[in-house]
Amino acid sequence: MLGGFMMPGVLSLQTGLTKCMGLILSVASGLSIGNKAPLVHIAACIGRLVSRMFPRYRDDHAGATYLLSCAASAGIAVAFGSPIGGILYALEEVATFFPLPVMGMSFFCCLVATLTLQAFDPFKTGTMVAFQVTHNREWHLFELVPFVLVAVVGGLLGAAFNKWFVRIQLGRQQSMFCRNHPIQEAALLALVTAGFSYLTSFSRYPMLSLLGGLFRECKEENYHGMCNSDSLVWTCILLLYTVVIRFTTSVVTYGSQLPAGMFVPAMAIGAAGGRILGIMVSEVQSNFPEWPVFASCQFADRVCVTPGSYALLGAAAALTGVTRMTISIVVILFELTGALNFVLPTILVVVVAKFVADLVGGRDGLANLTIQLRGYPFLDPKDADRADPVVPFPLGHVMTPAENLVVLHNGMAVAQVRAALDRMPVGTFPIVDDPVRMGLEGCITRQDLEYALATSTTAARYPNAPVYFVSPVPATPGHASSEKTRLGTAGASSSSSSATAHAATRLATPETSTWFLPSPTGASAAPASASSSSTASPVIYVDVRAFTDATPLALPPTAPAALAHQLFCKLGLRYVYVKHAGRLCGLVTKKDMVRAAHAAQGTAAALQRERDQAPVLDPLIEPRVRQLAAVMGRASAAVSRAASRAPTSLARRAAEWSPRVRRMDSVEQDDLGDEFMVPLRQVGSPVGSDNWGGGSVTESPNLGVFRSLLGGSGNARG
Repeated sequence: MLGGFMMPGVLSLQTGLTKCMGLILSVASGLSIGNKAPLVHIAACIGRLVSRMFPRYRDDHAGATYLLSCAASAGIAVAFGSPIGGILYALEEVATFFPLPVMGMSFFCCLVATLTLQAFDPFKTGTMVAFQVTHNREWHLFELVPFVLVAVVGGLLGAAFNKWFVRIQLGRQQSMFCRNHPIQEAALLALVTAGFSYLTSFSRYPMLSLLGGLFRECKEENYHGMCNSDSLVWTCILLLYTVVIRFTTSVVTYGSQLPAGMFVPAMAIGAAGGRILGIMVSEVQSNFPEWPVFASCQFADRVCVTPGSYALLGAAAALTGVTRMTISIVVILFELTGALNFVLPTILVVVVAKFVADLVGGRDGLANLTIQLRGYPFLDPKDADRADPVVPFPLGHVMTPAENLVVLHNGMAVAQVRAALDRMPVGTFPIVDDPVRMGLEGCITRQDLEYALATSTTAARYPNAPVYFVSPVPATPGHASSEKTRLGTAGASSSSSSATAHAATRLATPETSTWFLPSPTGASAAPASASSSSTASPVIYVDVRAFTDATPLALPPTAPAALAHQLFCKLGLRYVYVKHAGRLCGLVTKKDMVRAAHAAQGTAAALQRERDQAPVLDPLIEPRVRQLAAVMGRASAAVSRAASRAPTSLARRAAEWSPRVRRMDSVEQDDLGDEFMVPLRQVGSPVGSDNWGGGSVTESPNLGVFRSLLGGSGNARG
């Protein structure tokens, strides 16, 4: 929703209360879920409720969106006791448009939320989080290698978690039991989790208490048996079992119809794995202190290696692998532990874990994967600056054509405008000079147009009164007599070229614009004089120019769709108009870009499957095929250059032809002689046909055509 899409009911009071009660029961049941992400949702519901109490935010969609960003920041600040981490979380993960003033508002919200939590002291220990600990030991240079190993393991765990989550969710969507019996599914998950978790002492404890024990140093207390030096091997085995159980139950539970988060489970899985590695490094150093690599431990305290520090870094690595966040995780862990001397290892671990997770499991974190699986409309701002664009074709392929839009123009009756509002549930209406020429002159949003008509007394009393969106409008008293006479004769016409003055411009609520103009004389005035006064004829119209955007952002149809993607993400736009030579060609909305991105991803997957399943050519013909592919590539570039200087229709056809020509883009680009410069119509669709780009992407030219062109006589396999 912070990306500009409206989802009714998601942030309602009923949703917030249901989420709160469900979260309490879910966490208390012992399921392998967290409470951090649901707290963000609950905070956003509170932010929406507060925004409706004040007219400034109730009527301002942008202001309400900024308030939601502040609420999300406060939710993370309360969840982790980390006000600065909450701000960075909203900046890095939640908000797609985060201006500088909103950062100050978010900081104030996080400060008040954290102080309120500290005043309540929910754990009666003086700490805001159950697993808040303090680390004050120094780290040694030889530990960088184990730290990197922790990062690699955490990144692999995070990538594996996301992959298994996607597979399980796809199976859950196809399962009739999960769709029709969500309560029974939740009860079954609770029963299975309790049964497997009860087998060991580590998995038996709640994850918040387990995290607190994993993070702590072994001093006087033996936290749940973790500091038992007599059975370290058994401790490592139990921790490994805990990792397996928590990983399995978390990946199955998350995605069910329960309020659940993955911050705490991911941290618990990574912390247990990091603790295992920390115990191993500590034992090696204790048994072989004379090794040169441990020379720095001679100047340290009695304990050189702290397994709790490895658990902390393991939690950061696993959380990074699952969410793909970086800066906010470092700051959150720093505020949790106060270990300023561990900031550098934490940064190293987070960077390496993200690199490994991106390399193995792709760039999308758990939140983006959930959005894709649920089918929510979302444009990821991280994709706006990619070297390979998400939508790799021109804007003309993405837009809704102008013939499918409802356009407005000067002189339309109030009843016609109301009918357009009822017929097309869109958020913006283009304004053109003429329905035939379609010259784009501006746009007006649905909200502004409805408000203008609702507050106009003329629109209420005169349903046939003309509406004027842009200049010119009928002249007001004080203009030349010839102008008044012409406007009085023509009524409320918008085609009079001489009525270009702006004397009637008003910047307030549209009112009745009635001017009594001198009646025309002569034969042409006879019909009018029969129904009007002998001294004046009223000119009644509705002026909504104050609500019209006369300079809407527009791009040509040959512009890359990636440019519109950047504008949507960086400027917070909801739509972009497409025009060519001043004429309206179409409209591109955020949802159009989302659909185009999904279609491009599906096309890329189909092309990759085609390459994987492509038949192997005979060695005698393969070199010639490579050479022909080089010719086709150069021809594609020439067609693209010509299309950029051609009309819109030809540009569309050339853009649709280019993917076909580039189907063998992975082959070598060898130089050819003139004898291989064959016309394109011989290997593809005819130039004069209407099937440009309409065929399947898996088509390939007939092998006989290749033989006739290349003169080869070998046989093809496959």
